[in-house]
Amino acid sequence: MRADAVKLKNILGQSIGIQSLMSYGIDIDFLAGSLPNPVLRAEPGSVVANGSQVTVICEGTPGARDYYLYQIGNQGSLQRLTPIKPGNIAKFLIPIIQWSHAGRYLCFYHKPPRWSKKSNTLELVVTGYLLPKPMLSSLTSLVVTSGEIMTFQCASWERYNGFVLTKEDEKFSRLQDSQYINSTEQFQALFHTGPVTVSHTGIFRCYGYKNSTYMWSNPSDSLEIHIAGQLHDTPTLSVLPGSRMSSGEDVTLVCQSSHRRDSFVLSKEGTAHSLLYLRSVLQDKLYQAKFFMRNVTFTHGGTYKCYSSEDLYPYLLSYPSNAVELVVSGSSADPDSLSKEPIPTFDWTYTSLDSVWATVFQNVKERSIVNIFKFLSAVTYVGTSLDIGDFQNLVLK
Repeated sequence: MRADAVKLKNILGQSIGIQSLMSYGIDIDFLAGSLPNPVLRAEPGSVVANGSQVTVICEGTPGARDYYLYQIGNQGSLQRLTPIKPGNIAKFLIPIIQWSHAGRYLCFYHKPPRWSKKSNTLELVVTGYLLPKPMLSSLTSLVVTSGEIMTFQCASWERYNGFVLTKEDEKFSRLQDSQYINSTEQFQALFHTGPVTVSHTGIFRCYGYKNSTYMWSNPSDSLEIHIAGQLHDTPTLSVLPGSRMSSGEDVTLVCQSSHRRDSFVLSKEGTAHSLLYLRSVLQDKLYQAKFFMRNVTFTHGGTYKCYSSEDLYPYLLSYPSNAVELVVSGSSADPDSLSKEPIPTFDWTYTSLDSVWATVFQNVKERSIVNIFKFLSAVTYVGTSLDIGDFQNLVLK
């Protein structure tokens, strides 16, 4: 045992104040009391945006008189909290979090004449420190299967020392050093994740960091990962009027199932394409959704599949439908646009804005804001496409 740890152990055997303890110049890391370890956590979470509020909670044993919160490496950060009545919980409020709050924390408590052992280490991360936000993409697919290995790419033109991949529920967080890629002139990190289970589904984001792993950039746009084969259902996908068409024609992809499902998801083969969602409609004893595309071009060509889903578990999908390949001939599209993702146009035509927004929000329930914009760009209101400005003026005001 280190000499200063022995010294601290001797000190804790005495009924003295914490400031006397600190006067010995011993780091709280060596706290070795006899009472059980407290549990340290943060609410609403340990990854906090700059300027927001967070509460750090230290949970000990009933009857504890004083609680102490300590930022590792900063003795001047020691805070004491004495509850009105002795109890097992102390809440340390940080009303406006700043960069100086980022780091690792410990807590402990005093129940005279004894001290507790130190708590678990809480890593408090402050985001929004660096600009610009990185870009997150999946090099595999947004729809994966059980046992598969996923690969995420987090990239930026900013020279970040490393990147962090997180999952929204914070059960998943990984740091990776960045590498400079000459061909793209970007800094990036690849995150290989798997074998995939249900716990890997949900919303992912990534961040960049430079000198401190506790001070991150603004988050990237989110990616939603789904896992197929979780619902015992295999929908069918068909094309009307047919899978071969000329540029400028219209086409409808119909996804159907005999099982009662809340929504259908349409995916296009390739890593760059977002998923499209529609609510199911019961018609001719089948649940179905019709994905309507207007004025198709070469970029609409490719292989499509669809899946069914339920609102209760939106990231758990059915088995994939049969694959359908769209072949578009005679396209006059600009060659520079061939790599861009097409935004299909849905067969929604309304005579009132109220019905437009009601249907939009029904179809994007519990989906990301990115998908809201994609749906809005596809809605036709009395023959005119709605843009993001309409959404901002009518919904965000």
